[in-house]
Amino acid sequence: MKFSNIAAGSLAAMLLVPSAASGGTAVQPTSTNDLLTDGWTIVQKSEEQRALPGMAPYQNLTRIVQITRYHLRKGNARMTCETTYDSQRDHFEERCTKVRN
Repeated sequence: MKFSNIAAGSLAAMLLVPSAASGGTAVQPTSTNDLLTDGWTIVQKSEEQRALPGMAPYQNLTRIVQITRYHLRKGNARMTCETTYDSQRDHFEERCTKVRN
């Protein structure tokens, strides 16, 4: 059985993200996984897929970009995280930002 590039990329991204609990000093959480480990709760999740034209030399193939947005809460604090996965570039990216009250 062959392991797909999508599964491998997602798994690698989850495993390689540094955990806030791994060091001796407090680290600002930078991923959804870090926030969940730190006690944050997902209060809303939305997903979308964008079909884009492929990049050369695969311009005739459809390029899918998967976007997932998370809204998280811990007490009165709020954060949003957005993950994107580009199927053609096999690239995963995540950004988390604080939401001002």
